[in-house]
Amino acid sequence: MASIGVNMAKKETAQLTGECERPIGTQSGGMDQAISVMAQSGFAELIDFNPIRATDVQLPAGGTFVIAHSFAESQKAVTAAVNYNNRVVECRLAATVLGIKLGMEPQEAICSVKTLSDVEGLCISFACTRGLSDPVLAVEER
Repeated sequence: MASIGVNMAKKETAQLTGECERPIGTQSGGMDQAISVMAQSGFAELIDFNPIRATDVQLPAGGTFVIAHSFAESQKAVTAAVNYNNRVVECRLAATVLGIKLGMEPQEAICSVKTLSDVEGLCISFACTRGLSDPVLAVEER
């Protein structure tokens, strides 16, 4: 961006680059773009969206990541609807069902739940009402 005289914050750049795949039909969250822009040497990054943000996670001494190129091409403009977007829809449906299971009215869940983050608070509340510290165990019990 600097090469064309544009100065943008890393968060804005990550958001913009994540949105750039959508015109070809990919309902991308932008994880690849976010880590490419927001990475810090010596840290892994916990990436959250809506709004986009990154939290540094210190790597253990001697920890190493191996990044490899598979040389496999993905024709997202051709295959997005089958290979990628179906998974996005499945995750949205699962989050909606979980919201309903945890006490949301169906219409409210359908209108407001888009990601698992949208029902995370319900999971925690549900666990607390059952005296459990792990929301996953609480939901499994239900």
